[in-house]
Amino acid sequence: MCMSCGCGAPNDDHGDERNITQDDLDRAAAAANISREQAAENIMGCCQPQRADDAGQQQNASQQRST
Repeated sequence: MCMSCGCGAPNDDHGDERNITQDDLDRAAAAANISREQAAENIMGCCQPQRADDAGQQQNASQQRST
């Protein structure tokens, strides 16, 4: 699938290189020396909304480092 649109054609960017393809994901994984699956998991982790308790813990840690 053009991974960003979900069409089911993994390497068809539909003429627009801004679309993410499986080849793009493979290149990113190779650059980081990780599997395609791990790269996809890492990307999904960045897209997840932060839970309020996680955000509070991160804010407290950041404040402690700055003092």
